[in-house]
Amino acid sequence: MNISTFMISLFFVTLTMAAEVIDYPTTLYTFPTEFEPAFCSLLYNPDTGGYDLAYSSFTGIPDEPDRVLRVPTVSQNYLDKTKMRSQLITDEILWPNEIGQVPYGAFGSSNYWTSASAFFLPEKDNGSISLIDMTDPLNPGKPIWISSEQGKEWYYHRVLWHDMDYDGDYDAVTARAYGNEVVATEAELVWFENPGINPPPEHWETHVIFSGYEDVGLRIENLNLPDGSETLVIFSSGFFSQSLTLTWTTDGNWKNSASIQHRVIDDAGWYFDLQVADLNADGKKDILVTTWARPNLDAHGSLLAYEMPDGDWRTENWTKQVLTTDFRDAYLFPGNGAPGSPIPFWRSKAMELNGEKPHIILSGDDDGHAYLLVPNSEGPLDWTYEKSTIFRALGTVGTIAVGDIDGDGYTEMFIPGYSTNQIVVMTYKP
Repeated sequence: MNISTFMISLFFVTLTMAAEVIDYPTTLYTFPTEFEPAFCSLLYNPDTGGYDLAYSSFTGIPDEPDRVLRVPTVSQNYLDKTKMRSQLITDEILWPNEIGQVPYGAFGSSNYWTSASAFFLPEKDNGSISLIDMTDPLNPGKPIWISSEQGKEWYYHRVLWHDMDYDGDYDAVTARAYGNEVVATEAELVWFENPGINPPPEHWETHVIFSGYEDVGLRIENLNLPDGSETLVIFSSGFFSQSLTLTWTTDGNWKNSASIQHRVIDDAGWYFDLQVADLNADGKKDILVTTWARPNLDAHGSLLAYEMPDGDWRTENWTKQVLTTDFRDAYLFPGNGAPGSPIPFWRSKAMELNGEKPHIILSGDDDGHAYLLVPNSEGPLDWTYEKSTIFRALGTVGTIAVGDIDGDGYTEMFIPGYSTNQIVVMTYKP
């Protein structure tokens, strides 16, 4: 081999090695929690100008209370493990799932958290959408149950906030189901109308958008129409219906049932959770969604992406991309499955501004893992990823919270080890 051939070979070896380097987050520490952490969220605290870490905790034991908790001011304290201590917010909500936040200013200067609750288990299936006044976080208010009582034990996973009737108030949009771990006998996409009263009262008026498909996950986005205008679209992952759906209106009036349009994009499995983001950096929004592996059923869990068509998304096919598959839950009990919630993110603000593809962090749920998926290239036609395990626990890994909590341009993440009563703190800070 002459020197020129050697140098060329060395050049390509160096490129290959560089392509194989994966930028993993650094694990700062693990801190214990008194109760099992399930759904983690980073919620803005208007008093500190930073974030609190909220998390829910639940148990299948019928008489055992479930809890909503917070770790205060993590933006200031996350580098100091000794300051990461949990505060009980309420133990009056049955099986709280995702903890969110009403947009600040919706009820004057008050700061409200939200909870979507319940599961199909006995004595844990009478769910609600509730508000918690966190204006004074050291003395939180009692839950306000805004979902209307209709004689059915609905369970809810997520609530989103949007002005559905254009009256200036944020309304609560959610999906709900009624049934057991195998089948939902009923499912509804609904919104609860904000009466515009401060402080908010209980039992808001219910508007059913669509029945039979939407039961667990949902996201709200504005999409462009062929004529150049925009319309509000609700993306939904149907777990029991095994349907990925879109819902919109022809006139923007969500009270006019005749204007509501609905389509099933695909029926590829037990759809669990979804995000809407431009995954391949081609300027169009994609759907990132998980399907569950279920015990005793011939189903593999997967992470899928659906590409928005170039033409009319209302009628044309959304191309499915299989990002990774062959997930199996480790425990063969009803209600268990894998994987859980995916979150696309950028390691740094600079990488986002540079137009790079986002990475994906994925909860394995009942398979006991947290995964990192890194794009193999920046090419918009390349949908391949390198998948790595960044955390492994005995039991369940809950929903991960991700964000640049201290505003330094680098991303942090909080991974809940549900079965091991711990939260792992990671960062991309150099």
